Amino acid sequence: MSLYALALPANAVLGEAAASVHADQVRLHGARRLSQGLRYQVHDIRQADDSVLRQYVTPSGTVFAVSWRSHLKPNLQALLGSHFPGYAQATRDATSRKGYARQNAIQAGNLVVSETMQMGLFTGRAYLRHLVPEGVDLNALR
Repeated sequence: MSLYALALPANAVLGEAAASVHADQVRLHGARRLSQGLRYQVHDIRQADDSVLRQYVTPSGTVFAVSWRSHLKPNLQALLGSHFPGYAQATRDATSRKGYARQNAIQAGNLVVSETMQMGLFTGRAYLRHLVPEGVDLNALR
C-alpha cells in the first residue's frame, strides 16, 4: 500500500468499530475483499502497487487486529488510534536498547505490535490481546 494514502486518517481503527472500512478502501484507492471465517472477518484492501492493509474484525464488529505490507511505513497513529501513545512510549523505550532496528516487537498492555523493514518493504501487524477471539491462531494474522 502506498503510504502517502495511509497517511490520511484511517477509519477502521484498532479496538474500534469496523463500520467504516469502506471509507478506507475509497481513501486508499484500493480494491477490497471480504473473507468471512467462523471467528472473524478479514477486510483486505489491496492497492495497485500490491500494497495490502488487512483489518481483522470480531463477530461483534470490533477491529481486533490490523496488518500491513507496504513500500512505505504506514501511519500507525491512524491505525492504532487511542493505543498509539502506548506504542510510541514502548518504541521510545526500545530504541534506547541495542538491537532495535529492522525487526521489532513492541508490547504495551494489551497492545502487541510487530514490524519489519527489509529491502524497502514494511510489514507488520498489531493486535489487542483482550479482543482476539478465542481459538484464533495469531500466526494467521498476516
